Amino acid sequence: MRYQDLVPYDTERPEKWSRICPACKKGVLLVHRNQQTLVISRADACIRCGRRFIYTDIESMWEKDGMTREQVVAEVLRRE
Repeated sequence: MRYQDLVPYDTERPEKWSRICPACKKGVLLVHRNQQTLVISRADACIRCGRRFIYTDIESMWEKDGMTREQVVAEVLRRE
């Protein structure tokens, strides 16, 4: 699933990461981050229905968050 195709949860503040769950239409995808590296994770889940999703445009999400693929890899390797 592409993150950029999802509807913002807070339409007044679309720059926030949260999105409406495309499966149940009532839940929210909070955009999970790795707790050690704080890098946005490719996998996410709805906090209401529990449906899991994989973001296919994760690299553009990292860019929006100010990180390149190389920086993400370096950060993950540094924490291991």
